[in-house]
Amino acid sequence: MDRKVKERILFVLVLISGIMLFLDLIEYKLAFYTSGGIENSSFVLAVGVDKADSKDNKYKITTISEKFSADSSSNSSTNQKAEDIFTVEGTSVFQAIRNYNMFKSKTLEWGHIGYILISEEVAKEDVLDVLDFFIRDHQLRFNAKLIVVKDLSAEAFIRSGKKIGKFLPDLLDSVFSNEEKTSVSSNVDLVEFVRILDDKYVDVFIPSITLLSRENDEAVFKKLDQTNKKNNEKSDKDEGEKNLEAIVNKEDKEKSEENKDSQENKGSQEGSSSQDKGSSKEQSESDEKTQYCLTLNGFAIFKELKLIGYLEEIYARGLNWLKANIKTTAIVLDDVYGEEVTVEVLRSELETKIKFNDDNPEVTYNIKFITNLSEINGHNDVSTKEGNQIIVDKQNEKVKSEVEAVINYAKENSVDIFNLSDAIYKSNPDKWNKIKENWDDVLKNMKIDVNVNSKITRTYHIRQPIRSGYGEKK
Repeated sequence: MDRKVKERILFVLVLISGIMLFLDLIEYKLAFYTSGGIENSSFVLAVGVDKADSKDNKYKITTISEKFSADSSSNSSTNQKAEDIFTVEGTSVFQAIRNYNMFKSKTLEWGHIGYILISEEVAKEDVLDVLDFFIRDHQLRFNAKLIVVKDLSAEAFIRSGKKIGKFLPDLLDSVFSNEEKTSVSSNVDLVEFVRILDDKYVDVFIPSITLLSRENDEAVFKKLDQTNKKNNEKSDKDEGEKNLEAIVNKEDKEKSEENKDSQENKGSQEGSSSQDKGSSKEQSESDEKTQYCLTLNGFAIFKELKLIGYLEEIYARGLNWLKANIKTTAIVLDDVYGEEVTVEVLRSELETKIKFNDDNPEVTYNIKFITNLSEINGHNDVSTKEGNQIIVDKQNEKVKSEVEAVINYAKENSVDIFNLSDAIYKSNPDKWNKIKENWDDVLKNMKIDVNVNSKITRTYHIRQPIRSGYGEKK
């Protein structure tokens, strides 16, 4: 066949493929397509799933979008984005989302969603029941990140943006973009979740997040949750909505009602005591002064798709060592003289070796990494050969203890959260087939060794601590 003919045929095939792809995009309404135009659409950036407040429903869905209006330009000068938060309930996630259109004229568009927030209460049940809609629906993006909200409801967490004074999706973007600097968490999106579900021997873990206050008091969490529940329960008792009080969140109407109430209270509360007025004022001022922030605090661990516990802080970092997810992190150690030294991990490697003793697998994890000496909280010189070696030994010991803690947790709870079953299968499929049916028991009794080797590459600008020679004669 002539070369030009081949090129023409190839061109036609590419053109037809492009047209078919374009038609598919329109048919399935992907991110750039909206069903009723931008002005009639609400682009969901994050969604929260809680258990329903009413007995007639099962799930409560809270969505957050950016509100676009005529006065949006005035908000741009202060870099404050207007948020549109709405809460509905239903017997299933899909029904709850459809109930949204009973009270809002806009259509929810899911092509831009970045985060799916799951409350602890929901996570303790079968989490797949909650996520099936988000996996199945054609509008959803498979790179949407999954998060378990710890210590408060997903709705209260979504509304916490007002407490912090920032647009919540932007805050989440910032938190997750910086998670690799500490390596105490990592991203798990829908694609990764589905991949784990395809392997019945591997267990799920999802990053957890919480809202902290400067006081770091549990009462703050409870108070915030109760405040948001009260705000959500306020609604007009119109005849057509009597059975839907727990479904509707009338945030816009609440604002007008609060303004009206405040004006009425000025006249009706003139006879109230000055003490009551003073206490309410002090309470509001206290709420305004309280500062909140979001923090990733490790992983929520699932067994058979139900939340069983958490790995937090350095133990979460231990899981990242076993998953080869360490980008960089700071490790605080005691040096030769009992003073604190901080090292920065620059690069790490993980090697998994598997051998069999009869039909029993034995696993060895070899971890290698290099560090820089970033900070010395003392005046003693640690740049000697002996001092350097002791710091290396201590950072090896530190990492080993973190990894072994995670391995012990996995054994005690029979959860394979670091894909060990997959490594054994790839090592010897025949041996794996003999033990896979008793995998939980095999994991509990398995011999797992951890070897850690590291070295310090440099001390940045100085070798000796500042004032290490203070007091010596010139």
